[in-house]
Amino acid sequence: MAQTEKTDSPEESPEQKTGTLKDGLIANSGIFYGWWILLALALMRVMASGVGNNVRSLLVIPLEEEFGATRAQISLMATAGSLAIALTGPLGGWLMDRYGPRRVMFISLAFAASGYVMLAGAQSLWQVIVIFTIPLGVAYNWAILNSGAPILNNWFDRGKARALSLLNVGHGAGALMLPFMALAITELGWR
Repeated sequence: MAQTEKTDSPEESPEQKTGTLKDGLIANSGIFYGWWILLALALMRVMASGVGNNVRSLLVIPLEEEFGATRAQISLMATAGSLAIALTGPLGGWLMDRYGPRRVMFISLAFAASGYVMLAGAQSLWQVIVIFTIPLGVAYNWAILNSGAPILNNWFDRGKARALSLLNVGHGAGALMLPFMALAITELGWR
């Protein structure tokens, strides 16, 4: 399927003659294109984990100061986000089966971008909690947690377990962004 090489046939289509970005990457780098897909998905997980998921702990003090909220109230953000991920996971899986993981991933990323825009304008703690729950929690689940494996399944016949393991490294590596996010929150504010 994905790791088989194409043989040149005398009846090449015009698309095959001109080539695509994918063909150029394979030909120029000598690296199987599935590894490039894995790299892109892993970097998305690093960013989503570092900016979206793990950053909540860094927001406790700024949210306390701005909204006068207690830590228990602020922790509802993580609880509600986890609940949203658990409840919307099956729907995300159904959507990926129906429309494909790439389409769901890109729509979810647009949903997440709108969530960050809304977060910048949040006027109360309940708005922050709702935004972290609905647009950001659902988008994180569908775009990052659930879509990577089906996409990689389309690219790897051999080495699939290694590819999926490396994809999950991206999720854990997001914690490496926390010092940079802490500095950004300190210097620029949480919004």
